Amino acid sequence: MPCAERVSIIMHWTTAILFIVIIPMGVFASMIPEDVWYRTEYSVVHKTIGITILGLFVARLLWNRRSKRPELDPSLKPIEKKLAHRAHLALYLLMFAVPVTGYFMTSLHGYSSFFFIELQPFLEESEAYGVWGLFHKYILQYLIYLIPGAHVLGALKHYYLDKDRSSFKRMVS
Repeated sequence: MPCAERVSIIMHWTTAILFIVIIPMGVFASMIPEDVWYRTEYSVVHKTIGITILGLFVARLLWNRRSKRPELDPSLKPIEKKLAHRAHLALYLLMFAVPVTGYFMTSLHGYSSFFFIELQPFLEESEAYGVWGLFHKYILQYLIYLIPGAHVLGALKHYYLDKDRSSFKRMVS
């Protein structure tokens, strides 16, 4: 396997695993009562993963400009190619929107951190954090279930219904 392909695969699966981890963490974080001793530390880990996802997003954009992306399977119907393209755009939008809205929400609430380093919020504390929180915690959360879910269902469809083992292997390896 060429090095460029290996780097792409590592970035893909690292991002996917971090999203799989961060979503239930975020749900649980919002349920932890204010006075529980581990709330702050738990929140710091959640935010650190979010900022890491944003860093991986930027790295992926730069990497995609440098390396050749694999071609879509020529056997795909035009509608499947269009759906694949839109799904990838939506996934990239989520990789950007989820950490950015989380950062805005916490910055407007008056604090933000990366690992255990307190970051200076670049926005003044404001009640607008509630709007960002609504977007981050509810709207994007459902999109996070739907869009990657459709991505996984597409991969399974290619494997089981289309009997296209090569495309599936390329998608999951």
